[in-house]
Amino acid sequence: MRYRQLGRAGIMVSEVGIGTDSIAGQGTYGYTEESDGIAMLDRAYALGATFFDTAESYCDGRSEELIGRVLGNKSDVAICTKVGGGRSKLEPGRIRPAAEESLRRLRRDRIDVYLLHNPQTEQLSDPAIIEELEALREDGLIASYGASLLLGAQSEQAEVVFDHPGYTSIQVTLNLAEQGVTDAILPRAQEMGVGIIARVPLGSGVLTGKYSRDTQFPENDRRSTGKVREEVQRQMDLRFSASEQLRTWSAQEGISMTQAALAWVLSFDAVSSAIPGCKSAAQAESNTAASGVTLSPAFMEHARTFKGIDLQPHP
Repeated sequence: MRYRQLGRAGIMVSEVGIGTDSIAGQGTYGYTEESDGIAMLDRAYALGATFFDTAESYCDGRSEELIGRVLGNKSDVAICTKVGGGRSKLEPGRIRPAAEESLRRLRRDRIDVYLLHNPQTEQLSDPAIIEELEALREDGLIASYGASLLLGAQSEQAEVVFDHPGYTSIQVTLNLAEQGVTDAILPRAQEMGVGIIARVPLGSGVLTGKYSRDTQFPENDRRSTGKVREEVQRQMDLRFSASEQLRTWSAQEGISMTQAALAWVLSFDAVSSAIPGCKSAAQAESNTAASGVTLSPAFMEHARTFKGIDLQPHP
């Protein structure tokens, strides 16, 4: 595993991190047995993953709880969690209590990276919210803070973050099918010393090649066509189009589709860590194998044919 610095926060993170929104019971992508989540966390850590992304809303707090049970006492692990998102309100008075509850579930004294989860643009510059975040940092409850940006407003929100020096990291959607941030955000973030955490780098699993356009996802999975809005269906169609091409390109490289998709995200120096979602030990092995993979110039040229689009946020 290779490691990178998370912007000017100075925190070292594994370049392949672990997304944990579906590791303990009902999550965004269906149901996961807790035993599978534990096995995944153990295996990912054994393979060198030291950056784990979660949120107070993931699995109704059980994601944080499971991470706390398995990794809470690991001094070399950096944990990113979030306030707001889902049914949780993002308002100044909730921030400190929410951070304290996350710390309790995570069994840690300090949160390494604390993100505002899907904030409205005006909340990013709200003096009361920034004051709460600064107070948490000064009191030692968090080491750094940033924001997980709304998909449909990433460029606009990134500019607000860049104007406020307290923010040291942002989480954005970046994968082969959705490349909109590569020109609009990544160069500016690198210039400003803001770390980039790349979410859904595997396009919700589509870029691994395990699904097809005919796949019927369970009703409790956000990818279910019966539950998504038109723009999300368009998002999935775009990912499948990229996946169909990626199958050929990765074969030419002699690597798996998963390795190729993650290596492409990590080819950008501005990216500190890619955080594919993981639900099993096997997925942890597949994902972490992408660290250190170098793609050919031919692959990089092919990838440029999929310049991203700016989609509306998922509810």
